[in-house]
Amino acid sequence: MKKNLYYTNSGLDRVSHLRKDDPWILERIDHPTSQFIPVWREKNLIVGSPRETRDVKAAYLSSNQAMPLMKGNSNWIYLGEDEQETAWFAIDVSFLTKDEAAELVSGAHFDDLWTIGTLLPPEDGSRLAFAKGMAYWNKTHMYCGRCGAETKSSHAGHVRRCSRDECGKESFPRTDPAVIMLITAEVDGEEAILLGRQAVWPRGMYSVLAGFVEPGESLEEAVAREVFEEAGVRVEPKDVVYCGSQPWPFPASIMVGLRAPATDITLNVNKEEMDDARWFKRSEIEARKELKLYLPRPVSIARALIDDWLKD
Repeated sequence: MKKNLYYTNSGLDRVSHLRKDDPWILERIDHPTSQFIPVWREKNLIVGSPRETRDVKAAYLSSNQAMPLMKGNSNWIYLGEDEQETAWFAIDVSFLTKDEAAELVSGAHFDDLWTIGTLLPPEDGSRLAFAKGMAYWNKTHMYCGRCGAETKSSHAGHVRRCSRDECGKESFPRTDPAVIMLITAEVDGEEAILLGRQAVWPRGMYSVLAGFVEPGESLEEAVAREVFEEAGVRVEPKDVVYCGSQPWPFPASIMVGLRAPATDITLNVNKEEMDDARWFKRSEIEARKELKLYLPRPVSIARALIDDWLKD
């Protein structure tokens, strides 16, 4: 699979061993070169509109701009250092009104990373995704999962600790693993891949199958289960091979790309899961423009799996 999938190369050294060094972190917060990535209700701050122009840029805050927005040690997260030793932070400004948020940077506005992400340089897209994911995790872990008490931010935003001394439970950032798989088979003497579509997708759009990994389940077992649940196609877990992975902060997933041959080509599409699923031969994928067949975005691991198969 091609290297450096979108959202995977932030250019930051996370310097995780210094997250507990409060004096060092505070010095980085105050440093005039430090950059803060604002997140407002799971949206990122950008300049430019994807609906009007493709000239879209990420907007960041300086330490002077961010300082009045920092609510103690609860709404900011240290992300890491870039090659110029500039410190990068995420700051959740969801407590602001829409109008207040829009005034943070002149000419900027908050937009969904899903909409604007692919218009940004990969490095910026990765940093915004990192910030968005960490802000989301902190917001959804403000209360202890064991006793229900409030939690406090620790380790520069990478740990949430229960405020009750009798409990003291620590929670750490988690992402939900999801398998995304290219299933192959020979159909009428030609190699083909299994693609499906959701009813809400644009007409003619198909993609590889995907699904979340359940507790106590291996990635290989998840592939076999999801493919059978959605399309009725059998896959042997022992035949599944790893291809690559991609962070997917919508809201908090990691997409694990895998590939496997089907043991049969009989389809039994689960209409509660999929609108349709079909075997597509290589010739059909190559002639997709004429057939009005649309594939996933080029920056997605789903598309990378398909493109790699075409190159085989």
